[in-house]
Amino acid sequence: MTKLSQHLTASRRVLERLVELSDPTNSDTVLEPGCGDGRLTELLAERGCRILAVEIDPRLAEEARQRLKSWPNVEVFTGNVLELSPEGFTMIVGNPPYHISRRLVEWIVARPSPRRVVMTLQREFAQKLTALPGSRTYLYISLLSQLLYRIEILDTVPPSAFKPRPQVTSCIVRMERNEQKPLGAEQLGLLKQIFTDRRHVLGKVLRKMGYTAPQKLANKRVYHLTTQDAKTVLESLGFY
Repeated sequence: MTKLSQHLTASRRVLERLVELSDPTNSDTVLEPGCGDGRLTELLAERGCRILAVEIDPRLAEEARQRLKSWPNVEVFTGNVLELSPEGFTMIVGNPPYHISRRLVEWIVARPSPRRVVMTLQREFAQKLTALPGSRTYLYISLLSQLLYRIEILDTVPPSAFKPRPQVTSCIVRMERNEQKPLGAEQLGLLKQIFTDRRHVLGKVLRKMGYTAPQKLANKRVYHLTTQDAKTVLESLGFY
């Protein structure tokens, strides 16, 4: 399991907290990335929502199927959630493998984004999602997630809550969708390219890319750009 950075949640309290914070209704379809043996899935199923549970480990996926066979509102899939690309979900709840955290968040934002996301994540990564412009940990993933979501770190989860125990501390993160319309691949690509030179001023970075920066932002360092600044850049370059 550790080869896939999978650490199953052994704490009933943490599982119940994930359900409490996500609060799915019977009209929701919940995507659960990394469902493990289905313990969280079963608690979610009790809420009456439809669940698309995905597990990359075939042995664990089979355990989940056996545990959940009496729940008609649950489908268990074997594979990488990023490759299976399930559709039609309104929420994401789970304890995904740590090594896919960044790609998973990018994948979430690039889609018709779900209204709520509640996940356990490595604390350092969670802090990047909530980092403020100008801080050392403010990266492209910070800007990207904050463009579409209001993000809170709600609980700290110790290594003892998992089996096997990870060598890091985790957090429960809740992301609530805002009114911003999803960005297209071209818009996301431009912002990602800008952030490859995050410590340089925007004007210099955009000149190298063949663009002219908005005058009021030209001397601002990339890692100081707010979400509103990012939208201003896209608008001025005709990408928005």
